[in-house]
Amino acid sequence: MPDILTTLDNRWAEFALSPSGHRTLLRWQTTEPALRPLSTLDALTAAARDRAGDDLDHRDEYHLALLRLAATDENARWALLHLLRPALSRIARLYSDTWDHDEATSLVVTAALDRIVRYPQGLPRPAAVIVRWVRRALGKEAQRHRAHHRVLGQISVLDEAVAIPAWPQSSSSDELLELIGQACQEGVLDPSGARLVILHRVLGVPTADIANEEGYPASTIRQRRSRAESTLAALVTRVA
Repeated sequence: MPDILTTLDNRWAEFALSPSGHRTLLRWQTTEPALRPLSTLDALTAAARDRAGDDLDHRDEYHLALLRLAATDENARWALLHLLRPALSRIARLYSDTWDHDEATSLVVTAALDRIVRYPQGLPRPAAVIVRWVRRALGKEAQRHRAHHRVLGQISVLDEAVAIPAWPQSSSSDELLELIGQACQEGVLDPSGARLVILHRVLGVPTADIANEEGYPASTIRQRRSRAESTLAALVTRVA
């Protein structure tokens, strides 16, 4: 099974060429003038990655525009994960001696999303800042992991929204990520369940798509996600 970054990238490639992807770009351009010169999401990828480093200022403008959108737009968060994938994949590989690759990748994605939704407005060089923050966060997590000789729990991505009885539907993605992180650190949340919850509730991946990726019936995916959400609901009740 591909890791979460590969799964997201494969889905992005399809989304970028779809009518829905084109409509998303047009919607972004109504509020973010920096994105208006771009005709397609593939053009956004090329310009915002700027592998040659020829135009860092414009690259920053694209990233900052997406970060402003990411506060309320899951597709903008997805776009940023796609743009940062090469660097995030390298970080995951750095910690292959601490966690297996899938688990390390899941932890990297969770840390990146946490920084994306909390990014300080206007702070320059956002790609470098986010990557440094993720590397530092994984380093601290690895130190705790090694010190206590325990596996923190694999964090990946989620599926379709199913209400958590004690979890307010209005809660923000960063609050949910904090709760998932706490549950994983305490060892009460099943790793695959955490992956499913993040995929849907934070990134909006439909159940059917996750079922196709994992090779299970949609009903099985729903049951697994429901168990994970029940665990989170119990944790919310205990903390409250």
